[in-house]
Amino acid sequence: MERAIDLWKFSPEQFEALAIQGMNYDYSWKQSAETYSNIYEFIRHK
Repeated sequence: MERAIDLWKFSPEQFEALAIQGMNYDYSWKQSAETYSNIYEFIRHK
């Protein structure tokens, strides 16, 4: 937390870029579920 506060305080441009990057990241289960489904289908058809 201290590193984040220091970044916000001393380098607001970098903090904003990091915050935007974090907001753009997909935290949903969609990708994981799709990967699992593909593996399952692969195994099922062997």
